[in-house]
Amino acid sequence: MDSRRLIAWTGTGRPDAAAWDRNARNDVESAFGTLGRSGERLDDIYLADGNGSEFQDLADDGLVMLATDRPLEAAEAMTADDTAIAACGG
Repeated sequence: MDSRRLIAWTGTGRPDAAAWDRNARNDVESAFGTLGRSGERLDDIYLADGNGSEFQDLADDGLVMLATDRPLEAAEAMTADDTAIAACGG
């Protein structure tokens, strides 16, 4: 099996940067979810202070794929797209 074609789902409970690092060392991308029941999900906790910087923290810690109920707010809080656009000369 080609590990570069795998995505490891790492849950919705608590971010696990150590697991994401292990996966990356084995050429497996990690996915994690901040979605869930309204008022209990990490989406709501991360956005409670109005800036959502925790979404960027997930990417900085090695997360590749995010499952969220608040995609627009998460995207607004993250700089990964800005970095990709700059790298492509945009």
